Amino acid sequence: MPPAHRPPQRHRQWPRQQHRQQHRPYRAAAPAIRRAVAVALALASGAGMAQTPPSIDRLHPPGLTSSDGTPAVVAVRNAGTTIHIAGQTAITTDFELGSDAFEDQVRLALANLDHALDAAGAQRTDLVFLRVFYVVDPRVDRSRIAAALDSYFGTEPRPAITWVGTPALVGEGMLVEVEGIAVAP
Repeated sequence: MPPAHRPPQRHRQWPRQQHRQQHRPYRAAAPAIRRAVAVALALASGAGMAQTPPSIDRLHPPGLTSSDGTPAVVAVRNAGTTIHIAGQTAITTDFELGSDAFEDQVRLALANLDHALDAAGAQRTDLVFLRVFYVVDPRVDRSRIAAALDSYFGTEPRPAITWVGTPALVGEGMLVEVEGIAVAP
């Protein structure tokens, strides 16, 4: 049996312009959509808006211990730029140990920390966390590091601080290393 005969279907032919408008109505709205997307992207990136400085809360919650006025918790809200500073020691720009004396090493490590903060556009008050590594050695007295930190921060708010005693640091003769995290506006 031969296949059933179907009459040819007639398709209505639209002029090119009418076809585009009928089947692509979004084209007329394209400029408005592009403007809306540009505005949304600008708002999302913060363009044209004032930056809110970070709010840094140094907390001393009951039930957690902290010593020397050092906060147990630091909460950063509306964070700007987070800066992670690798361990700073008494190493000079010539890759030499600046001093064998313990107090000088602490002072030089903190000076290098200042240089790192300055390079990132931050300052001491932007520090939210410090980790202090010290060699467990008769020459090293943790209370003298704490005194150096007291002098370093003065009356400024302190970051949270973790102390880590270690048998040795990476370089021969190194006694103290300080790393930190800062949040700058």
